[in-house]
Formats: sequence, C-alpha cells, structure tokens
Amino acid sequence: MGLYLVETIPSEHEDLDNVPVQSPSDLRGLAEYSAATNHGARWLTTFSPDLNDDRHFSIWESPDADEIRSLMDRFGFLHEGTVRIVQVRQWGPSDVLEADSEPPTDW
Repeated sequence: MGLYLVETIPSEHEDLDNVPVQSPSDLRGLAEYSAATNHGARWLTTFSPDLNDDRHFSIWESPDADEIRSLMDRFGFLHEGTVRIVQVRQWGPSDVLEADSEPPTDW
C-alpha cells in the first residue's frame, strides 16, 4: 500500500446561476468506509491551512491514485474542485539520524 497526499482546491464560481446542481458530498459515508476497510483506498486524515485558504490536504493509503480518485468520486468529492494526488514517503528526524549512524555499505 502506498501513502498519498491529496490536495483539494475548491472551484471558484463567480456566476452561481450557471453552477450545475450536484448532490452533496458524503463526508460521513467516506469516514465510515475508511474506518471499516483494510483494503483498497482509505482516507486517513485531512489538514486545512487556515480560515483564508479553502484548500484541504489529505493523507490516504492506497494501492494507486486511481483507487483514491474512484472513492472520492463515489462519495461526491470530485465535483467540488481540482484534485491533485501525489504518492509520498513518510520520514523524519529519527530516519535521518538512523541513516547517518550506519556506515556506508559500498566501501
């Protein structure tokens, strides 16, 4: 399973009369699905920058980006704006310190 960062950038509609009617997104349904599954795409958490920035950054586990996109579509999140999905790796200070303490193996 890969780890993915998903950036959701809401659409800006200046003319609300021309915005197509969509069914609302089902955040509770996505949460229930993600809490109950241990296979396929699974939403883990979301970060919101601040009150002046409507973007959301969420972390997902998934075999690939297409499964995330499919699940977001199933629960109504793709019509709300642009979605960018990037596979990432998680690492931090302990990983750097551990790597620095090991001698190179190619000597």
